[in-house]
Amino acid sequence: EAAHQALKQVYAGPPGTSVTFDVSAGPGLQWHDTIRNGGIEELSLLGQVFRTMRVVHEREGFDGNSYHSIITQWKDIATGMGIYQNYQHISGHPEPGTSWDPVSITGGK
Repeated sequence: EAAHQALKQVYAGPPGTSVTFDVSAGPGLQWHDTIRNGGIEELSLLGQVFRTMRVVHEREGFDGNSYHSIITQWKDIATGMGIYQNYQHISGHPEPGTSWDPVSITGGK
């Protein structure tokens, strides 16, 4: 619920809008999460140009959790779909399956 509310605020706010909240999945699995509106960008991807909103999600462990990462996602303004994502592992154990590369674009433009 906290992430849902944070995303609503970030999507509706101007560039630079950020919301921080805590997540707990049990002992040793606590994080400070910050979601930030990184602004509007033109993204060239697989021969097409998309008008996107860059959304940055920083996750930093606390209370014994050394995990830290930044996931940046570019969301297509026209469709609301995430069309590109970058995972930057900083410390701790990386989350599996968080890095991907686009191979095709279906539908849309």
